[in-house]
Amino acid sequence: MGRWRRGPVPEAERAGATIRRTETRARRRCRQLRERRGLTQAALAKRLGSSQSRVAKMEAADTSVSLDLMMRSLLSIGATAGEIARLIKKTEAANAQR
Repeated sequence: MGRWRRGPVPEAERAGATIRRTETRARRRCRQLRERRGLTQAALAKRLGSSQSRVAKMEAADTSVSLDLMMRSLLSIGATAGEIARLIKKTEAANAQR
């Protein structure tokens, strides 16, 4: 039978870092796509059924904004599932090199 470990678990720390980096890339990409399509934060918020301040918080990396809202934002402004998958794979690849 295995033994319990105390302290940080390296696998969990790596997974957490991957999620945080994925969120950062998703926020950046969302803003790029929104601006490229000529959408204001208010227009994007309307598409999402959210508020302009929520979109602003998302783009400013506020931790209260869910990954779900970021993904819905990307999809609503035209990002494909393939683009989102590549964004995640790039993050995983970058983490593997660390």
